[in-house]
Amino acid sequence: MVKNVWVQPQTAVQQFVANEYVSSCGDSGTTYYFDCNAGVKGTQYDVVTDNGDNLTPDGFLSRGYYSPCDKKHITESSDEFTYGWLHHTDGWDSGIGWVDKERVIIWTDGGTDVHCTKNLNMDEWETAKS
Repeated sequence: MVKNVWVQPQTAVQQFVANEYVSSCGDSGTTYYFDCNAGVKGTQYDVVTDNGDNLTPDGFLSRGYYSPCDKKHITESSDEFTYGWLHHTDGWDSGIGWVDKERVIIWTDGGTDVHCTKNLNMDEWETAKS
């Protein structure tokens, strides 16, 4: 005769360990690689947004706040980007205004520093899902 032995049911649980970063907030954002390439390295520029904000610390009294660093910065889609103009500090003509100017997109790195790109089409920027 065979005797049956009761065994308590057991559940085996396998823990999930991601081998890549998995965002807990879902598929919400895009990381942009922002090329700080507007202007000529070593040349000083004033930066003015389309709404007239001069990003030179002391207004037009302090010249030459921006010069391109030629670096690729990692930015988030939630960062603030704005259109504006790069003005060469020697490009002011009192009769006609700014002579030497370049259209740019401006990123201020959370308001701490000014970076400008001459690539005005954000759809062409290098991206990665965050």
